[in-house]
Amino acid sequence: RDVSYELLTITRDPFAKLVPADELSKFDWPFLIFRVPNAPLDWPLHHVLLYHEIGHALQRAHPDLPAPQPPAQLDPTQTQDLMRRVDLALLQSAYMKAMTSWLEELYADAVGLLLAGPAYFVAFSRLLGGFFPLDNVSVSHPPTALRIRLLGETLSKFGLLAVLPATTRPLVDDWLARATTATRDAPVGDLNSKLIPFLIQAAEAAHPAVVAAATARVAGRAYTASFLAEDGERGTLLRELRIPPIEQDALPPLTEPGQPLPPARIFSAVWAAYLEETSGASPPLAGVASAAEQYARV
Repeated sequence: RDVSYELLTITRDPFAKLVPADELSKFDWPFLIFRVPNAPLDWPLHHVLLYHEIGHALQRAHPDLPAPQPPAQLDPTQTQDLMRRVDLALLQSAYMKAMTSWLEELYADAVGLLLAGPAYFVAFSRLLGGFFPLDNVSVSHPPTALRIRLLGETLSKFGLLAVLPATTRPLVDDWLARATTATRDAPVGDLNSKLIPFLIQAAEAAHPAVVAAATARVAGRAYTASFLAEDGERGTLLRELRIPPIEQDALPPLTEPGQPLPPARIFSAVWAAYLEETSGASPPLAGVASAAEQYARV
């Protein structure tokens, strides 16, 4: 998919005249195809961003986002001037289209962060902030800077920002600082620059409701502060002892099969190992050496 992650939704409608209805009924529609970008953006740790696409899938299955409302300044009935009314009507229509798309993107961001934790934030910032302008904005997507700032607010709201490990916190703080100072009103591409301040203000105001909708949808599966501590330990074990973070037990059992770790937790642990490695940190491994040695012998 060139330079982006994407969810491709295939419905049965295009096949209605090509395949008998009884055959089509054998399948569970729609087919959801998750697409990843080409090199150099297809680094495996970036694939945690597929949780954003899961957010899109959830939103399409459960359209429970707050309905956008156009600002009063774009109301075409406020003037009797015909040309002005036409201009305002066009602006209002463009605003509604963009605001609907922006809220869906913010919802998918919230789902990604809630399911995958800080690993999602770091991957998002590294990919979108590292390869694309922070102030890039379009009808379909809010400015990356705004998305990073709102992700930071979500991290804080769920108590994850305060407990970030020392290898992660400076990176998160740096991206939040960059996002805060990024240009917020640059006219870009297919979006009228007059709409950008209205859209940003409305997106910020609607964000708590968007996060609430995402929280309700992922209830019981949200990433927690305790997960962060556990996955940090798994990351250290991966870095120091090469124990893969694929089982619930940080040190896998030696006498019976273990329980598999959810993919989001694997991403979290591997990101922890990567950030430890690149920061030069070497946390102590108190209390695990003997078990680790036994695991290595097995």
